[in-house]
Amino acid sequence: MTEVREHRQPGRPPLSSVEVPTPERILQVAARLFMELGFDGVSMEQVAEACDLTKAVVYYHFQSKANLFTTAMIRMMDDIRRRTLEILKRDEPLYDRLLLITTIRLRIDTPLDFNAIMRGGQAVMTEEQMKSMHEAEERLFQTIAESFEAAITHGEIRTIDPVLVARVYMSLLTVGTNEQSVPSESLPTPDERAKQLLDILWSGVRLEP
Repeated sequence: MTEVREHRQPGRPPLSSVEVPTPERILQVAARLFMELGFDGVSMEQVAEACDLTKAVVYYHFQSKANLFTTAMIRMMDDIRRRTLEILKRDEPLYDRLLLITTIRLRIDTPLDFNAIMRGGQAVMTEEQMKSMHEAEERLFQTIAESFEAAITHGEIRTIDPVLVARVYMSLLTVGTNEQSVPSESLPTPDERAKQLLDILWSGVRLEP
């Protein structure tokens, strides 16, 4: 039986009304916390508190912080890949599809710097966990690269290493999301910054007139 804290914050709906299974709820909350605070900044107790569960329940489902982190991050990266693929499959010019992906990402305040998120995790994660994280990240890169490769084949952009362009695009995306997460009155809107970033990339891959 799931162990639950007796004292809940005012206004929080009873857990019985929440349809999300406990392990899934833990993963959703953990992913958000890890994205915001990084591996070092999150404890199992914080995750449990945010889920309104005891720490024992979180450990029961995920055994260790490293295991929870790995599972949550892989789930998150696979979800990003799925959503990205849905947009990339649209029958639109690649520029328009990438602009939509970039705009959506920049409208989210949470930074997308996996190196920063991972800080402290390498010391406690197993080789297998690190490998699984790397493979999930590579699946996302490959999805982007395949779209660039298709655009090359169809004569939409010039011939260039699609994997390299995918990595450059993801790097620009990281720069943009990290910048947008810092409050500033002088920053352009996410939509404006998305176009600026994509135009930087596009100037290097577009066909010469």
